[in-house]
Amino acid sequence: MKHGPDSDSDNTASRHTIRLRGPCKLLWMRNGTQQAAIRVHIPCKIGLDSFEIAEFSSDDTFVLQRNFGKPTGLEQSQSVTLELARFEGASRVAINRGNDEEFEFAYEGDEVSFDITSLLQKQNRFEVQFDSLPASAGEVQLSIQE
Repeated sequence: MKHGPDSDSDNTASRHTIRLRGPCKLLWMRNGTQQAAIRVHIPCKIGLDSFEIAEFSSDDTFVLQRNFGKPTGLEQSQSVTLELARFEGASRVAINRGNDEEFEFAYEGDEVSFDITSLLQKQNRFEVQFDSLPASAGEVQLSIQE
């Protein structure tokens, strides 16, 4: 499992990147129960007025969810890395939560990357959890490497 930005410059020639932009759901959770959900397009800014109800509790959490398909044409020799950047205040990231192949890890720093090759299914979902309402949601991409 890799943490942090990719520092191996030899792999850049055989690297293909798929940016996961566009529509996501941002869920407002209180005690494990969804209070509301809004649609956002990442990367984006998020403000207090994003949700119609402005009464947040210090115990509330927020979860950004986005579905994505398994990249087509993957070969045995290739690996897929999930890369996230600029998710200030994020506390964890989960892949395929609720499935048998669920994987969860801490979000530490400004940029993180994790090899998710063995976790990929035909349809996948990543989730980024925040312990308070985030000010923004950054960039997400899949990196396919030899």
